Amino acid sequence: MLPPSLREWLPENHLVYFVSDARLMIRLLVYGYCTGVFSSRRIQKRLREDIPFKVLAAGNEPDFRTISDFRKIHIGALE
Repeated sequence: MLPPSLREWLPENHLVYFVSDARLMIRLLVYGYCTGVFSSRRIQKRLREDIPFKVLAAGNEPDFRTISDFRKIHIGALE
């Protein structure tokens, strides 16, 4: 039998969650740039209101500060 959630198979601090979160941020930023949404606050708002953003985030809603911090740290790679 499988557990109700695959997250129950791994500890909370497992590397896979970091990689997944990083990919999530990249997807959100790239899609935001492609659709003219550049502000971290607007991306966060779209995560609550816009179906394509919800699909990309798979139900996650990172805070605008998290989005902004990720962008600042990885700006070189994103360019």
